[in-house]
Amino acid sequence: MTAPATIDALADCYEAECRSLIGHLPNSSPFISWLGVADQAVMRRIVADETSHERRLFDLMLELDSSPPPAIRGTETGAIAYLDIRALLPRITADKRRLLAAYETNASRLAADKRASALVSSILDDERRHLAELQRIEKVQ
Repeated sequence: MTAPATIDALADCYEAECRSLIGHLPNSSPFISWLGVADQAVMRRIVADETSHERRLFDLMLELDSSPPPAIRGTETGAIAYLDIRALLPRITADKRRLLAAYETNASRLAADKRASALVSSILDDERRHLAELQRIEKVQ
């Protein structure tokens, strides 16, 4: 049987992903024409990774015979449609820091479950790489 602390930590990470501004970028149609092709590819990869993180957390919770919490989206994600990416980039970077902090906070709670710990460790690696890429893009602009 999976420890309740493991399920709670996975649920916290899942909820943080669901509230993420980043996952809503494709639906909001921000203008990204000012980004170079390479930076556009980076942003698309970050969005795809966030979608994958959410799905992998969801799937693991089901495998552990738990019900994932409802996917409640952050209300702040509703005000990003048609904004220029330059206006969004500081918010995206701040959101990435919030997401990274949520994973770092919950990582220690997952030490007893090897699968959950490995998943969150893998996601943490992605989140750190994403933050570095976002900071690089932000610095260039």
